[in-house]
Amino acid sequence: AVSDRSFCVPASGQPARGWSALQIELRRPLYMDGQLQKHAGFDRLQRTIDGMLAALAAHARRQIGG
Repeated sequence: AVSDRSFCVPASGQPARGWSALQIELRRPLYMDGQLQKHAGFDRLQRTIDGMLAALAAHARRQIGG
């Protein structure tokens, strides 16, 4: 879902200069319990984010010819 409170992306991304921005918000219950302690979902979410960032980095390297 898109958040109406987002301000980082418009403030950081400058398409005219070729700068893109990506903001991802995660629901806390996906990785923490009511006492703000990590639960089993944390490791799963961390692996997912690691994979996503690796794919994003590979894409960026291809785009800049690296």
